[in-house]
Formats: sequence, C-alpha cells, structure tokens
Amino acid sequence: MPDGTLSSKIRVGIIGLGQIAEGYDQPSGPAINTHIKACLSIDDIEIVSISDIQQERISKVKSKWNLSARRCSAEEFFRTAHDVICIATPDDTHADLTRRAIGARPKAILCEKPLAATSDTAKSLLDQSLDKNVTITVAYLRRWIPGLREWIDSARSLQFGAPVAASCTYTRGLKHNCCHALDIIASAMPGEVVAAQTVGEPIADWNEKDLTRSLFCSMRTNGKIVPLSIVGTDGRVQDVFELTLLFERSSLRIWNENGVRMAISHCQKSAIEGLAAPLVPAITYHDNPPAVMNLMWADIVRHVRDGYEQVYCGHDAIGGIALLEQLISGIS
Repeated sequence: MPDGTLSSKIRVGIIGLGQIAEGYDQPSGPAINTHIKACLSIDDIEIVSISDIQQERISKVKSKWNLSARRCSAEEFFRTAHDVICIATPDDTHADLTRRAIGARPKAILCEKPLAATSDTAKSLLDQSLDKNVTITVAYLRRWIPGLREWIDSARSLQFGAPVAASCTYTRGLKHNCCHALDIIASAMPGEVVAAQTVGEPIADWNEKDLTRSLFCSMRTNGKIVPLSIVGTDGRVQDVFELTLLFERSSLRIWNENGVRMAISHCQKSAIEGLAAPLVPAITYHDNPPAVMNLMWADIVRHVRDGYEQVYCGHDAIGGIALLEQLISGIS
C-alpha cells in the first residue's frame, strides 16, 4: 500500500445535520440522497462525530440512524481526529467552517456548495489547503454522473467544435441552486459574462438574501459571444432543474425527473443532402434510485485511501464561483 494510505476505516465527521446531511433519506430503501446514508453504505467509512447547533437534532439523528458517533459542539468537533470532514451547514457558513476545518488537518474536506461567496475567498481557502496538504471537494453532486467529466473535458478542448449556447432552469436561489448549472457551464465553456439583463420579478423562494432570478446574458467563451439564458421558477410550487449546453457537434442535457437524468448527443451526418446534421443520443444516465451521492463519497474514499485523482475537486469550482460573481455584478 502506498505511503499515506489507510489500513483501517476512514474516520468521517459531519457538521450540520439538515436535509442534505440526512433529512432527505430514510434508513430503509435503496435511495441514497444524503451524506449520512452514503457513508453508512460504504464499508470503508466510520462516522465518528456529528455536530449541529441544535442539540435535540443531534439526538434525533443518532437515534434515527443508530449512530455510535460522538456528539460534539463545533469546538469539540474541530479538535476531533478526522480523515474527512463534511460541512453540510447553511451556505453563508461554508467559508468560515472550511477555514477551521483546514486548521484541523484532516486528509480531506467535503463542503456543500457553494464553497465561498467570492472566487478570491475560494482561492484563498484552496491555497491554505494546499499548504496543509488537505484536499477540498465541493459537493456539486451532478459532477459525479458517470461520463460527464469526459464530456466536459472534450467540450472544453473544443473537440465538439465551438460553443453555441447555454441555458438553465432552476429554483431556490441564484447562489444556492443555480450555482449547480453555472459550475458546469464555466467548466465546459470557460469565459466571462459581458452583459446581463434581468427578466421578470425576482422570487423569494429560498431567502431574501438569495433571490431566484431570471436573466438573459451574453458570454464570451473561446473568442466567441454566446447566449446564456437563466430561468428562475418558484421552488415552493415545483422542483425544477434543467441544464442544456450546445456545441457545434454535441449537446449535454441534465435534468430532474424521478432522479437526476443526463443525455449526451452527438451530430450524425444527415441522410438528406442540404440538411444540417441532427443530434443523436449517444450516452444516457438515470439516477433512479438516487445513488450519485454514493458515487461522490466512494470517489473521496479512493482518493483518501489510495491517492487516486478525484473526479472533481475544489479547484474545479473556481470558474463557477467567478461566473456567479460576474452575473451578480452585472445585475446589481
């Protein structure tokens, strides 16, 4: 076994015990939507500590999941020895808790998105983590869909030709949920927003500091201006997420429908002379029952235990944070 790998179980600590930590799941059934259920499904992981500002929530979680994990205050949590620290607290606490987690020197940190409010803060955290030899992963869950990384790498290197357009529909906060789409857009179509215009009225379906907005934007990528359309809908009415990226010879679509779905299509020569090449489905994926959370944690285990390169890591998240900053700056 290479130096630095582990011979015993990976010690995980989870701070923040809300919906994404455990509330979206029940102990029985095949679906894995949460950090705790994913960790319990992997033999190599032991949850050694949990922390939340509400003590009664800790008691309920320990009972619900039959956990032997130590219950901790935040101060005790960051003094506990962990191999992986999972931060599943509200968005505006992520940067500060990540900074504290770096100081605790685990092997890896898994932080819920977004890592930070600004790209400068995110870069600072990542620089600090490199100095301490701590890996940061940001939980943009869709990044672990099988086949997505390879498509993004090909799109980014223009193997599908020039980018044509991007669009997304989302709910529950431009910063909180639209960031999933912006993260993938920024990676496949690296560039900058050159113009942004709001459309319609903002929606307060998440919180008043992070409204759900609709925007029509122009984005410069690979020397070309392409349209970026963002449609915000009311998450109190329906749960919607859909992302489409279009290149000259390929397209990517990710959407919610009984789980997470993905379709990758490539151009095929038209059988009729004079007609443009049609897009034909090449790769499809349907996360039903949900298991992408499990894929993410398994990826972290392979990285921590055996040193494998991760499917997605903290530095990959910088582009999406910068793109979000540009959108906010353009409409403020």
